[in-house]
Amino acid sequence: MDSSYLTDKEIVLAAIKNEGAKTVLLDLSQKIYRLIPEELQLDEEVARAALGKIGERYIPEIITQGWTAEILFPAQIRDSDLMLDALRGNISLFYASERLIGDREAVISAVSQTGSINRLQSNLQFADERLRDDRGVVEAAIRGSDGGFRALCHASDRLRDDRDLAFMAVQLYCPETAPFSLSSNYRDLSLRLRSDRELFLQVLAKSVLLSAACSDNWRRTSGIDELLESAGPVLQADRSVVLAAVTKDPMALVSCSDAFRADREIVVAAISILGFALCAASAALKADRDIVLAAVRQM
Repeated sequence: MDSSYLTDKEIVLAAIKNEGAKTVLLDLSQKIYRLIPEELQLDEEVARAALGKIGERYIPEIITQGWTAEILFPAQIRDSDLMLDALRGNISLFYASERLIGDREAVISAVSQTGSINRLQSNLQFADERLRDDRGVVEAAIRGSDGGFRALCHASDRLRDDRDLAFMAVQLYCPETAPFSLSSNYRDLSLRLRSDRELFLQVLAKSVLLSAACSDNWRRTSGIDELLESAGPVLQADRSVVLAAVTKDPMALVSCSDAFRADREIVVAAISILGFALCAASAALKADRDIVLAAVRQM
């Protein structure tokens, strides 16, 4: 675009709103917004359009590319009523000013979003430290995203150890709309909670729902093997817990202790569903003809 057009509001708006234009590093719309004169950057219609487009982007991509909120938006916009309105929509708290990330009402608006961005990355992670230790804010974040566990892992250490919040996060998790493994967020909980048998079994049950939602890719996406790896030592040594895990995902046998991989009942439970789980069994069971035959029949 010729630089002379960067002062033409109609052309600038058309470029910012362009649905198809992308560049390798950043949306064309945001590149143009950064190049236009400050007077146009602060224009309400132009700024609102830019906020709407950038709100579609996944924040880790932005950070990886070296962009910061200060670079992308002028301070007046980051601290404006426009930004406050955007936080009620689908823009990340990442872009807000220091004042707004410390404003309880603004943060609750941001973490309560139900759009796709808040499912992928909880806005709670960008809130002020004081508010990440606020139970009301954390509850709003858990309710606001279908992957409530993802929100909880960004709470303060004190609240990440709260059993009631953990159960709330698991119960509100919806694999159909937030299809990601729970295991990565489960491991961010306190050791006390990761040693809670009832909580583990609830997470396991939700992981099974995720498996069903992901159909043919369930073995890759369920994360039950990682879930067992993240559990506290007391649960990893609990035979009934291990048996429940391998019954839901036979390849969880990979994450079991040597003793359980040599446990005939546990191995049979796994290979009866998926013969390939035999690869994780002990050497003695791999050499057992009956075990091998049972596994081959399920391959």
